Amino acid sequence: MNTVHFDWRLIAVMLVLFLVIFSRSPQTNIVVLAIGAGWAIQAGLAPWRGSRGVLGGSKVTYWRGQRIVTKSAARGRRLSVTPVQILVSLWYLLLGLGMAYAAIAIFVRLASFA
Repeated sequence: MNTVHFDWRLIAVMLVLFLVIFSRSPQTNIVVLAIGAGWAIQAGLAPWRGSRGVLGGSKVTYWRGQRIVTKSAARGRRLSVTPVQILVSLWYLLLGLGMAYAAIAIFVRLASFA
């Protein structure tokens, strides 16, 4: 059965791009930069999270209908992050911090004129 799944996040991305391109309001720019900064920082921190990221503390396997949860050693969790994941994580963190700085700078500039 071939089914096509539509990703609703595409609509959200298109809406944000529409707001950025056609908006002349600095308040909209602040909101869009803050949302982008939050997303980028969250994506950058994802590999370093405990149980939800790449460095997960446990592994779940099923054998003969039984669920088996095994904890991995801390050394093994550290080694599971590849250098490419580290570089991508740092890139997302850098982009997120840059967007947060830009949002704060625009906000301060607006607040000082008011």
